[in-house]
Amino acid sequence: MPLTVWAALVLAISYLAVCHRPEGWIRSIWKTLPVALLALAVWQNAGPNLLGLALALSAVGDLALSRRGTHAFLAGMAAFALAHLVYIVLFFRLMQPGAHPPDVLHALLSGLMLGLALSCKRWLVPYVGALKLPVIAYIVILTSMGMLALWLPAQFWPVQLGAALFILSDFMLAMATFRLADRAPMHGFISVAVWASYFLAQCFLAWGLFLAL
Repeated sequence: MPLTVWAALVLAISYLAVCHRPEGWIRSIWKTLPVALLALAVWQNAGPNLLGLALALSAVGDLALSRRGTHAFLAGMAAFALAHLVYIVLFFRLMQPGAHPPDVLHALLSGLMLGLALSCKRWLVPYVGALKLPVIAYIVILTSMGMLALWLPAQFWPVQLGAALFILSDFMLAMATFRLADRAPMHGFISVAVWASYFLAQCFLAWGLFLAL
């Protein structure tokens, strides 16, 4: 495994100890480096350029979301939306027409994912204030990424797992940001869970796409 990836893993694991602390530039850089190093590792090892781009955009999103303010939040959400769009392009490259006929399980999982997205209209959208339109747009893009990953051939399970973990991480982040803001005792646990699921998502996506493409 490349030294760059080892450095990303060490920084990501160590960040768990500080992810719940107040913001600061040291914490912001610490948060940004792990996924940025994954992007660098992809490019250094002749991986798909678009995969490196998706990871780099995610690192920009990490930096933006580590800062306070509406503008930083919007910048972070935009960066991640672009990253998801790049992932969608990569997923289309993995599609094999006719190799994955519809079945009950995938139809059920697709329904559950669509139901989760639609439920945001009740438990999330009314609480985001002026961010309503960008939040809805992000939900549509994120759900599209997850749905497409779900219908990939079974051998691309790391990609599917990565997409699922990404959705889980964003779900917890949305809860912490918009619904549990007044429950400070829970923030430490949620911060750890969000970061762990998010970084694992990026690792599985990077691993699966690097090997497949």
